[in-house]
Amino acid sequence: MLLATIAGHGVVGRSCNSASGPGSIRRAAVAHSPAEREKLALHMMLLIGQNFYHGLDPMNVSDRALRLRIPAGMLKEFRDLFAQTKLVLPLADKKTFVLGRAPETITIKDILDCVRNAGKKVKNQPDPSEEEMEINDLLLDVDQSTAETLKGKHLQGLILSLSSTKARR
Repeated sequence: MLLATIAGHGVVGRSCNSASGPGSIRRAAVAHSPAEREKLALHMMLLIGQNFYHGLDPMNVSDRALRLRIPAGMLKEFRDLFAQTKLVLPLADKKTFVLGRAPETITIKDILDCVRNAGKKVKNQPDPSEEEMEINDLLLDVDQSTAETLKGKHLQGLILSLSSTKARR
C-alpha cells in the first residue's frame, strides 16, 4: 500500500468505521506526528481525487471526516493548507472542496511538502553556525532522496492503483 509505504507505518485505526470510534481516538492522538500528518494528507487528497476521477459529487467535511475516522475539526488545518497552495479549491458552501488542478499534475511530493512546510516555503537563516550548516546539509540530502524516490509519482497514479486493486477483488 503506497500510503503505508510512504509514511513508513501501517494504517492506524483500520478496525473502526465511524469517526467517533476507538480507532479515530487513536488516529486523532497521533495525528500530530509527522508521519501520521503526511498519511492523513495523502488520504484526504486521495478521497478528493477519487471523487473527481470517478465523476462523483465532492465529499463535504463531515463525510470526509467519517471516511478518515477523525473529527471534522482536524480537517480544517489540512483543508486550509491545501487551499493556500491551490491543491484544492472551495465550492460556494466553503465546506466542500474539489481538486485545484488535474490529479496527474499533483505530485505526491507536492502534497507532502504542503504538510511538511505548512504550505510555506522554508528559508534558511542567514549566517548559520557550523552545526546548523551540517544539519542543513543532512536534511537537504534527506529531501533530495525523498524527491528522487517520489519522482514521477502523482495523485493520479495513486487513484488508478487503488481503482485497479478494487476491480480485481
